[in-house]
Amino acid sequence: MENPIFRDPEIALRILKQEFGIEGELSPLPGELDANYKVTASNGSYLLKLSKPNADVQVMNFECQMSAFLRSKKTLADTPVFLPNRQGHLLTTYQPGSGDEFVYARLLTWMEGRLWSGVPEYNVSLLQSLGRIAGNLMHSLQDFHHPAADKKDFEWDIAKAAWTKKYQELFRGEQKELIAYFYQGFEDILGEQDPL
Repeated sequence: MENPIFRDPEIALRILKQEFGIEGELSPLPGELDANYKVTASNGSYLLKLSKPNADVQVMNFECQMSAFLRSKKTLADTPVFLPNRQGHLLTTYQPGSGDEFVYARLLTWMEGRLWSGVPEYNVSLLQSLGRIAGNLMHSLQDFHHPAADKKDFEWDIAKAAWTKKYQELFRGEQKELIAYFYQGFEDILGEQDPL
């Protein structure tokens, strides 16, 4: 059963005010695991992430530390900054009442832009830019170590791309041939380690 306060915008507004000293308007955003909101305040925009009580705290700390690590590397991609609450913590545990229910909250700087899935057509320059940035991020993360990194298969990790192979049937023609070419390249590199 889902925690009833997990996706409650009123709780999100209270967390913003009480824990971060921010008042603003919320716009719900999609999210795989978290309830995400764009916060529009008088001093700027933010991303508020609310996580269920059973969320893996180690993974949330991993995300905070990875973001800080990437910012210290000055990568080709801008990365959001996790902002501390009034007590100076990046991860807030918020309990709205006297019961057992609570949520985890994290506040990040807002990154303006649009989702890759919202781009109507991909040209060579855009694809090359994506490849350059993704490669740069992967190279930058080679020196980053955290126990949660090996604990979970992150779908965004290009080294764990095997889960996407079943979706290649969604493509046709030249795109499908190109995808098959790169899958073969991954298999050649990975060998028996993690075949696609």
